[in-house]
Amino acid sequence: MAVQAFQSGDGYWNMITPTHPVLMAALGIAAVPFGKWIRFAGPLVLKWTIWTMIILAIAVWIDWGPF
Repeated sequence: MAVQAFQSGDGYWNMITPTHPVLMAALGIAAVPFGKWIRFAGPLVLKWTIWTMIILAIAVWIDWGPF
């Protein structure tokens, strides 16, 4: 479950991390200010975080896993 939790959160948190080089390069090429991007992506990341927490809680509750 620890690996699943990491994999679930790693990808979409990179969408709002200002030190992620791919994000900053893409925003620079598209000429989108970081503040405007965070106002767009922030609510989406919050919704995904809540959804992931619910799914992981259910997975732990039913003892889901390969072992």
